[in-house]
Amino acid sequence: MAIIENKYLLDANIKKILKDKLPKEKISQFYTKVQLCKEIRFRKIDDKYYKTIRTGSDIRKNTINKKISKKSYQKAKDKKIGHTLKKSRYTLNLEGKKFAVDIYKGKLKNLYILEKSFKSLQKSEKFELPKALNEYIVEDVSHNNRYRNKNLALLGNPKKSDYEIYKIFKDIEKNPNINLCKYLFDEMEVSDAARVTLYKNLFKIYSFKDKTIDKKSILYLQKLQMQIKITKILLKEFRFIFDPNSYKSVYSNLCSINKSITIYEEFNILKNSMPMLESSLSESAIFTFLNQLDEKIEYKKNRAIKYLQSREFNIILNQFKLLLKESNNINKDFYSDTNLLIESRKIVKRRFKKFKYLAKKYDKCYDLDSYKKIESSLIKLEVALSFYPCKIKSKDEKKLQKAIEKTHNHLYSFIVLNQDYSHLKEYISNSSKTIQKQNKILQSLKKYRKDKEKNYNTQIENSIKYLKQLKRVFNS
Repeated sequence: MAIIENKYLLDANIKKILKDKLPKEKISQFYTKVQLCKEIRFRKIDDKYYKTIRTGSDIRKNTINKKISKKSYQKAKDKKIGHTLKKSRYTLNLEGKKFAVDIYKGKLKNLYILEKSFKSLQKSEKFELPKALNEYIVEDVSHNNRYRNKNLALLGNPKKSDYEIYKIFKDIEKNPNINLCKYLFDEMEVSDAARVTLYKNLFKIYSFKDKTIDKKSILYLQKLQMQIKITKILLKEFRFIFDPNSYKSVYSNLCSINKSITIYEEFNILKNSMPMLESSLSESAIFTFLNQLDEKIEYKKNRAIKYLQSREFNIILNQFKLLLKESNNINKDFYSDTNLLIESRKIVKRRFKKFKYLAKKYDKCYDLDSYKKIESSLIKLEVALSFYPCKIKSKDEKKLQKAIEKTHNHLYSFIVLNQDYSHLKEYISNSSKTIQKQNKILQSLKKYRKDKEKNYNTQIENSIKYLKQLKRVFNS
């Protein structure tokens, strides 16, 4: 049966005309499926239980009601998405017409909605409210999807979650290091939360770019590289929100930026490793080699800074800015059946599972590429946690960050150690020293690496156990 519903937002004064003598029902309801044109709802009315399947648009719905047992109702709660709605429904008869007035409770306290059902769209459009109700009407919300019950369950109270995304953008432009906790809330729409988080990341890129040019510093250049890497991970995570062609163009350009400003770490690794060779190579050879490294680093740094000042770089960032700010860049087919809290939990769990899988897969495997994959997975977990709404208690957050940092340090040490070994091996093999001298140095390096390797896997395993203990943080 097709039902058309008109909905009106009421003010609190409506309670004055709702007397106990009016028919009243206590309703609890939740949803197990919410899609653009289909929803599955479970409802308790007093001591009776129902399952409802609705198809069609938000205005015109085809509804199938089925009476179910209390046991079936309780079992369905395991698949619940969003919150359970609780309300008292009053039946109001005015001018020969029947109305339903819902007074919501819990998280939706102080929300009052008037509903009128029709069997045809024509009657719905021609309907005029009784004059006796006009003084209580705040707004006609028949065409406002935020006041649909499914969205109230997923996204919470529209009055409390009302926000202006462009105002948030302006605040971020003024201060790229602003704490997003006061902007991101559980019921926020996923697309808006992703755009806000990415916008902050974009302006951190701008900030590091300015500092790199101003200070001519390799340190800020490396921070800029890491910021772009983090932004790419987050953008890829939420690519389904954006128009596919616009997303591909921006993502591809961000990848090209990173290639243009990268100063390979091998130079610094070799430079820091040279003291190990001091006893075997002459002082003049070391001095010459270090000078060559410094020249290469300086050349790459200046080339990167020149690129940051280029028109091409600024066009790419402006393109990214437009992707986030312009609503026409949002994917027209995108529809989320979750809110920010639910979606971010899913992302964190997925990233944690991937990290744990890789760490277990490469257990006791001293392979540089394998450890790079684990490190990359860990960075993605860190990025996912940065998007997680501020639900982690400060004490737990510190423990979690400490565990990640500890694990990251172990992985990075292992990677640097292996890069030290491979690059030094190549350098020594090409030096003018005798074969006997080369072998002696390589043997000492091999022993040095083996001594270090013994503890890495144990340390990483302990860190994973530490992370597992904190799993409740993003399960709650």
